[in-house]
Amino acid sequence: VDRIVELVPANSARILNLLATLDAHETFTEAAIAFVIELAIAFSCSRVIASASGRSYEAFVVDELLRPLGMTHTAFAWAHLPADTARVSGHQRLPRIFTPALARLLPSDLLGARSGRFVALRSFELDGAAYGGLIGSVTDAARFVALHATGGTLDGVRMLSERSVQGMQ
Repeated sequence: VDRIVELVPANSARILNLLATLDAHETFTEAAIAFVIELAIAFSCSRVIASASGRSYEAFVVDELLRPLGMTHTAFAWAHLPADTARVSGHQRLPRIFTPALARLLPSDLLGARSGRFVALRSFELDGAAYGGLIGSVTDAARFVALHATGGTLDGVRMLSERSVQGMQ
């Protein structure tokens, strides 16, 4: 574990250290184990990309993916988006009886107003770009989907090899 910890960012190191200290008799679902492994892989990949490119993972994604795709309303932080970027609120079905418990578990500014059986979730940023930190518009997301749907070509320009697209699907 020590050698692996040297190669991954701090958050991944904490995950790996936690995994190393777990009681072998504890039972975890396959989904929980897969989730932790995927997080560690994402963190590790971001570290490799940063090291190989000589830029932060975030800068690499912006320069090599977002700009070439014309995804001008996607970034890793709200502050990096144009001021006119619309924000939407996710809503989660939640029985009223559970609202106080969820409010204690989540950051205080995350839960929004109720609307019938649903509670709003305010927009937020993740501190972990490689595992889902992008914030963006539906239009930008559609460009990314189109890139995959066309086998790696968008607006007549090959951006990803077919092999890369297949590997991501």
